[in-house]
Amino acid sequence: MDISEQNVWSVEEEQRKGVTVHIGEKTIWLEKAEADDIRKIAKDNGLKRFVVKDEEGNLLSPSDFPVETGELYIESYEEGA
Repeated sequence: MDISEQNVWSVEEEQRKGVTVHIGEKTIWLEKAEADDIRKIAKDNGLKRFVVKDEEGNLLSPSDFPVETGELYIESYEEGA
């Protein structure tokens, strides 16, 4: 059977845009993460003081937001720990 290139089908993978936020055992997907979204997620999960890191482990501050793609990690912060 001779198959020409024009008869071969393909499906291009569309990269999902958005931000995956990890906090404890939970994973939350946001279309875009604003600083207020991060504060609300932390508060809803019982955190008063926390840090936010990107997928490379870099600490983020509120001025780094909004974030439109990637993964964020919200972790409890305890001074002196």
